[in-house]
Amino acid sequence: MGKEIKDLKDIQALSLTVLKRFDEICQKNGFKYFLAYGTLIGAIRHNGFIPWDDDIDVMMPRKDFNRFIAYTEKHKKELYPLKLHNRRNTENYYYGIPRFSDMKYQYTVIDNYEKGFDIGVFIDIYPLDNFGNNREDAERLFKKCRQMNREFDWYVNTISKVSFIRTLVRKTMHCLMHIKYKKDYKNEIDKRIEKYILNNTSEDDKYIGVVLWASKIWQYDKSKLQGLKTVRHKFEDYEFNIPAAYDYMLKKGYGDYMQLPKEEDRHPYHNYRIQVRDNLENNISD
Repeated sequence: MGKEIKDLKDIQALSLTVLKRFDEICQKNGFKYFLAYGTLIGAIRHNGFIPWDDDIDVMMPRKDFNRFIAYTEKHKKELYPLKLHNRRNTENYYYGIPRFSDMKYQYTVIDNYEKGFDIGVFIDIYPLDNFGNNREDAERLFKKCRQMNREFDWYVNTISKVSFIRTLVRKTMHCLMHIKYKKDYKNEIDKRIEKYILNNTSEDDKYIGVVLWASKIWQYDKSKLQGLKTVRHKFEDYEFNIPAAYDYMLKKGYGDYMQLPKEEDRHPYHNYRIQVRDNLENNISD
């Protein structure tokens, strides 16, 4: 493996290049997306990255999300070295959201509890789904999706970062999941979760949100989202889509998002390193 890229600004610049290509594809094909989470805060508060942020997040309505996935599968040879990674096409990848990455670089996890998987410098893509008509609906959806994701985590990873006892539990669950779901599980899990969401939500739902992969419940009232209208906004040296209702969405998730966090909290939160690949192998997967 080649040179390690340690400087955060260099990693941000590489991620920005991936985002530009993603934006180009979406603009050309009419796929709706917008910057999300900390990336959206960065756009509004800093006109670019939050200085200590080390990744890029975007959201897409479910229909556009699925259309983008289909596009990358159809055009994977011409897109390479850019590649969309998910649980189906990337060994040991256990995240419930895909990452669009540049394979000229190698992403390596640092935590030994997480099995390594082969991706590059990336952006995270979150689908927006209908999310019920009340808190009870959301909690039911959230808990079921979290459980299905946890089972797949057990299927892939056997080591707990908490304790040896938890590791023994994980190893047991790992074996049970392999017995229960067999080797085709990675090809089915995302479809199972999407099917559950679609079967338990409706276009008439009052709320929308990220259901399949989230750490907390954020329901956005559709009536306040201006039809998910997007506008262009400065981010570093370029402009990308942000939601016209960005103020509502950010206040819903973060409260006073213009307030800087305490200085001791201003640091990256992800444990990985990025290196340049010595030899770029064309590892396009079906």
